Amino acid sequence: MSIPTRIGSAFVVQAILAGAAAAQDTVVQLDTIEVGADGGSGSGIVAEESSAGSKTEAPILNLPQSISVVGARQIEMQAAGSVDAALRYTPGVNSAAAGLNNSQDILSIRGFSGANQYLDGLVIPAGTLTSPRIEPYGLERINVLRGPASALYGATPPGGIIDMISKRPTDYPVREVRLQAGTDDMATAAIDLGGPVDPEGVLSWRLVGLLGKDGTQVDFEEAERRFVAPSLTWRPDARTSLTLLAQYQRDTSLQAFQVLPAYGTLWDNPGWGLLPTSRYIGEPNFDSYPHDYRSAGYAFEHDFETGLTLRQNLT
Repeated sequence: MSIPTRIGSAFVVQAILAGAAAAQDTVVQLDTIEVGADGGSGSGIVAEESSAGSKTEAPILNLPQSISVVGARQIEMQAAGSVDAALRYTPGVNSAAAGLNNSQDILSIRGFSGANQYLDGLVIPAGTLTSPRIEPYGLERINVLRGPASALYGATPPGGIIDMISKRPTDYPVREVRLQAGTDDMATAAIDLGGPVDPEGVLSWRLVGLLGKDGTQVDFEEAERRFVAPSLTWRPDARTSLTLLAQYQRDTSLQAFQVLPAYGTLWDNPGWGLLPTSRYIGEPNFDSYPHDYRSAGYAFEHDFETGLTLRQNLT
């Protein structure tokens, strides 16, 4: 007879001989088998915790806000090449508000757009046609907080915010090399490396990098990207950690939104007929849009062991 006993998030299985052997007090003790489950905030498909609703890791079911989490595993399964594409299955998010656009992600939540994109809990500098397009391969997860969030994040659109969490050093080795190719001359090479520097895990590091290009069904509409994000974590003791974060991204694309009229696409137009799906409506010799994004900062945390934890981020 097997008797499963739950201990925290693991199960310990013991086998006991029944029948005559049990009557003779003959018991065979098997080795312990521990079965764990991922209850974290982004490494699996269904996250149980999120930092978006309280600035601390908390169970989503205990938070009063409506929150969705898209983890790195889901981004990989969707083969999402942008944050825009990663959020296309997220309730309340319109990730194609401007049509085809290779230069930036224009996202609206519950009908409201604006300065609603955050990276590691801090607002991303945004302006007219100058917002950076964050590389999804460098993210652990994407938190979507629906509804007003000014009490936690300051001035935000009433529809909600999107908080992207960068990949950070881990206490286990990470070794990944990725090569991808697809239609429209799509090609990508990426690496994700990291792990502890010393056996005690006082220092750990991570390096995420990507080189890629991508075309579309539209003539001239192509994009190239160079991305690198190093990080280093120092843990002098079990209660204190300091993580240094940096990233550089170089994008080259055309600044075109490809918003076509209904007549000529959905409906025939007696004047010129139907527009081909490959038609570029801008001027490729003028619409070039190269832009760089650089950031550097840190995330500090200290647990006072009195129920009080200090956290401070800077970018």
